[in-house]
Amino acid sequence: MPQWQRLERGSKPTRESPSVGIQANASLSLNTAAYEALGCPPEVEILFDPVEQLIGLRAATPSTATYPVRKKTTARTYLVSGRALAARMNIDTRRSRRLPARLSEGVLIVDLKEEAEAHDRSGATARKRR
Repeated sequence: MPQWQRLERGSKPTRESPSVGIQANASLSLNTAAYEALGCPPEVEILFDPVEQLIGLRAATPSTATYPVRKKTTARTYLVSGRALAARMNIDTRRSRRLPARLSEGVLIVDLKEEAEAHDRSGATARKRR
């Protein structure tokens, strides 16, 4: 027998698990769970491992080596500039994609080898690998 639940009008799905998006403009977008896992920092350090294809974000106090976290006004998303990271790691940004993230020793880790939900510029969605 079905276990029906009513969808309230205007309700939006929420992601319970931390995730980080890589946008077509190379911005990194953190969902609320990812931002809160980092402790809601005003700035982050961007770390990377080019061999393992990992991105790391770590809460930090403002300095010349940190990146500000900006709240997107129209959504519950937080943005960090990722243009230098995309260039340094040769990350393909022709398609936006969202990847799962996990916190380990204060670093929010994103594995670029993971399967991602990809969006091309037209808004079409497809499950893709890197």
